[in-house]
Amino acid sequence: MWRIYSMPRLFTSAVILLLASSLGLAKETNPADYTLTVEVSAALKGSVQTGSQSHDPVMCKNPQDSFSKSFCAAYGSHSTAVYSDYADITATIDDMIYTLRGPKLLLPGKYKARFAEGKRHAQTVEFLLEDKKGRPAGVKYYIVGLAAVPKLEPQKQ
Repeated sequence: MWRIYSMPRLFTSAVILLLASSLGLAKETNPADYTLTVEVSAALKGSVQTGSQSHDPVMCKNPQDSFSKSFCAAYGSHSTAVYSDYADITATIDDMIYTLRGPKLLLPGKYKARFAEGKRHAQTVEFLLEDKKGRPAGVKYYIVGLAAVPKLEPQKQ
């Protein structure tokens, strides 16, 4: 026998089906695309304040009795700073020394990388790392500094 489905139910089912299929078709990282060899020589972990949150106890919105009024006067509203962690790394790519900022602290050593594609990512270097399951994954680091590698001339004896 045929069932009649309501439009919201059909719409919800279609959205869920579309999301599930798009998650399954996610573009996988191809290690062959990472043609640069990058040497990381230094790494530094830091933290920067990105905002704050205000906290107001519920009873302080409309204090009624003397206890609530005195409590709210003493401890009423307070704010907490919100911090974001980052990692700065110094890396040599070709004849240039880059200072890169990203989400993970990399140990000094050699890594495969590429410059990210597209106008929006012109200031981005993407490193080939592994995710938690051991699969290859690209991790983006933004260029925040740049310097030339000094050319060493042979010493005369």
